[in-house]
Amino acid sequence: MMAWGLNIPTVRVLASRLDVAWTGGLRMALSALVLTVVLALMKRQWPRLELKQWGWLVLAGFFLVYFNQFCFISGMVHATGTNGSLIMGLTPLLSLLGGALAFKERIPARMVASAALGLAGVALATVMSPGASLQFAGVGELYLLLGLLGFVAGGLIVQRVGPDVDALTVGFVVYCSGAIMLCLHMWVQGASADVMEQLQDPFVVLCIAYSAVLGTALSNVGWYRSIARVGVARAASFFYWLPIFGMGFSALLLGEVLTVWHLAGLLLVLLATRLAVQAYPQPRTH
Repeated sequence: MMAWGLNIPTVRVLASRLDVAWTGGLRMALSALVLTVVLALMKRQWPRLELKQWGWLVLAGFFLVYFNQFCFISGMVHATGTNGSLIMGLTPLLSLLGGALAFKERIPARMVASAALGLAGVALATVMSPGASLQFAGVGELYLLLGLLGFVAGGLIVQRVGPDVDALTVGFVVYCSGAIMLCLHMWVQGASADVMEQLQDPFVVLCIAYSAVLGTALSNVGWYRSIARVGVARAASFFYWLPIFGMGFSALLLGEVLTVWHLAGLLLVLLATRLAVQAYPQPRTH
């Protein structure tokens, strides 16, 4: 969540300099390359998966990479930061409901309380921030919500496949397939002179490198390992930390002001995470 929190302002910078397809495509292509190199360094063979497993993971690549990135970047361009943070705060709740519907998982009372406290903490920290702009939902918020639904759907697919496939292989297949889809989109769209000019800026290249390597490839391998082991509903409870870290990095790097409301929101998020962890006494392996 810390890596993803820093990734939010990074993607905002890239989206202001490059269009949606190139912002997503370059990051995901580099992510796939990084995972390929990691597999090679670990002397892994080409993933030996059943045809059905390949199909599930390619479908996860569509939802988690292509569809999610296209919607997420489009939403970040059009939605306010306050509305965007609140929508991201819905991730644990939607994951909880998705797990219950897809896998017939029982929803512990602690998880319900965790979802309520976590969303309240995110809302308190974002809405009460200086200069916060809570507006009626528009096209940007719709994009973010669609991307969030795609993220949850992809996570449920990974949970289905995860116990039988290691996290690095999952990340490799998901990001390679998703990156291919985005690169095809880039190829069809073509590169403008402005895009090529922006790619000559070292700061833009640095943002792409961070977002691809730490903010996407390596952090997502950890995420896939988590949801394969404990399930998407329990792992998603840590998503409440995403806007908290995002605000913290904005204050550190962009000079934004933190208030007592951020501290109150942080305390609620801490309590929500603790309740979620206690909801399942032992990590589930299947």
